[in-house]
Amino acid sequence: MNKALFVLCLVAISSNIPAAAKQPDHLVPIDFVDRHEKVFREYLYDRLCPTAFDCGRYLVMPSFVKSEVSVSMYARRDATRVTKCYVTSVEAADNLRDWTDAGRLPDRAKKVNVRRIDAKLPATTCALIKEVWTKMLSGHQTPRKPEYTTDVVYGDATDGEFAIKLPSGRVLRGETQLVPDLGKNTATLMEIGDGLIDYCKAPNSKRSALLSKLEEKARMLLARLASER
Repeated sequence: MNKALFVLCLVAISSNIPAAAKQPDHLVPIDFVDRHEKVFREYLYDRLCPTAFDCGRYLVMPSFVKSEVSVSMYARRDATRVTKCYVTSVEAADNLRDWTDAGRLPDRAKKVNVRRIDAKLPATTCALIKEVWTKMLSGHQTPRKPEYTTDVVYGDATDGEFAIKLPSGRVLRGETQLVPDLGKNTATLMEIGDGLIDYCKAPNSKRSALLSKLEEKARMLLARLASER
């Protein structure tokens, strides 16, 4: 085969592979093929997700070693009927998947403590987060199965679930593996979720700077989503 023809063949092959990312740039549906996995996920909801999530929720689930953590955003009216926004992070002291044998032995994990941190969230930030979560879980970004497969396979990768509860009561959910070669939109969504966890853990003196970064990433992602319609 001459050199020119070889190059043309490479171009033809590569043209069928999405150039933006090796991993799909959207969330995928949550489909429990294993009954125990469904039981374990429900256990995590009960243990690590005690608050409302009408503005969004992010659940991080490492396979081993590291502990699971969730962060939820929600708005509530106080006694004076003023709406205030909050963010709550709940982190296990040890890996609950390991302790419960992936949900098979939930009672074993009773001795594992969880740490809850509640913080106020500015209404502007909360509104941005809510819009990001809604748009990444609906419309043209609705979670769907990948249209192609990647040659890169990550063993025991950390999973991230994103969810939001709509005013109707319907819950939108999607997930992805938190791996290095995520597409731009999904990677930014993950960065926002991680940033919210950092915000909860940070002292008050550092939260303002973290909020600025969160809002910047949220606006950037929303602008990108709008341009992709």
